[in-house]
Formats: sequence, structure tokens, C-alpha cells
Amino acid sequence: MITIPENYPNGLNDSELINLVQKCSVRATRAARPNSNIVAGVSYWKEMAELGQNEINLRIQKNFIDEMNSLKKEIINFKEENNKSSIINRRLTYVTIILAMLTLSLGFISLLNLQL
Repeated sequence: MITIPENYPNGLNDSELINLVQKCSVRATRAARPNSNIVAGVSYWKEMAELGQNEINLRIQKNFIDEMNSLKKEIINFKEENNKSSIINRRLTYVTIILAMLTLSLGFISLLNLQL
């Protein structure tokens, strides 16, 4: 016997809700048979299954939106870190170029001093 709790569908956890939706769907299928002796009609069990399915869909959408917001925050953090890294790399490149120019200048000066 299937009993629909008073807090259906909002008060059930995901697995309970899925289980009850499956049971309601089976009951609706059985009630639709011509020789069925189920008291509650097809429409009742079909409505209960649809209510549960709608709640499941809402939960999936909410979880998806939450996940998208989380990913958006991670992407923003990644961009900020990438910008910082880019600035540091640019500064290191400038320092490397300056050191290379100094090394060339000192080498040239040393070469001139040896020739004199």
C-alpha cells in the first residue's frame, strides 16, 4: 500500500521522493488497466507522480544554478590570479632584458679595456 505523506513532495529527501514517484507511476499504470480494482483512479496517482517529478526537476535546476554560480566565482578568481601572474611575468621579463643589456655592456667595456 502506498501512503502519500502530508509533507509530500517538499518534505522528502531525494531518494524517498524518487522512490515514491516510481511507486505512483506504477500505481497509475496499474489503475489504467481495464480490469483494475484500484480504488483511487489513474488521475490521482498520475498527479502524485507529476508533483514529485516537478519537485525533482526544481531541485535539479536549483543545484545546477548553484553549481553555475560556484563555477562563475571560480572563473573570476582564476582570472584575477591569471592577471597577477601575468603582471609578475611581465616584470620578470623586463628585469631579464635589463640584466642582459647590462651584461652585454659590461662585456663590451671589458673588451675595450683589454684592447687598450
